[in-house]
Amino acid sequence: MSKKNNIGCEKKDVLERMNYLYQASKLVSKHDTISASCFGNAMISCSRKAVLRIETDLKRSICKCCQTPLIPGETSRVRLITKPIKAIKTTCLICKTSKKIPTKPGYKLWTENPDSINQIFNYTPKIKQSDSLLEKEQQHGGQNKMAASGGENNIKNPKIEQSDSLPEKESKNSGQNKMAAGEIIIVNNED
Repeated sequence: MSKKNNIGCEKKDVLERMNYLYQASKLVSKHDTISASCFGNAMISCSRKAVLRIETDLKRSICKCCQTPLIPGETSRVRLITKPIKAIKTTCLICKTSKKIPTKPGYKLWTENPDSINQIFNYTPKIKQSDSLLEKEQQHGGQNKMAASGGENNIKNPKIEQSDSLPEKESKNSGQNKMAAGEIIIVNNED
């Protein structure tokens, strides 16, 4: 009865619960700030109990005092200040607590550096090509449904192409610029 040597994420269930509580607090904050604060408080207490660090971006989007999510224009006011140093001042509209995040040109957080990444876990389900939605529709007569509705697809999906050549594009400031090889171009499918 030996265990397999699978490298997995420790405390995955706690991370999933924290993710759920954060998303719930963001959704509820538009209508009920008290329950949003309760969800935020539960998320922070989960991280403290499991001794997990919350990511910097999440910390900056939650009020330190009342734990409500700071959504600009709804639950917070964001201002740029220049004195004494250049910073972003975020004020919670519920508890009136403010925090300043200094902005230095060229500064990156440690979590944004590629050296800081130790492991990446991908928990998204892998979709087989045979399970794609288009093939299922074709097997179940999806073409008949499209023909009955007028044959038009109401959803406009952008087409993403990767450029191998170097097409020229013009800009107002620099005249003509060439796109780098391998740059991704997003093109709308409008006929």
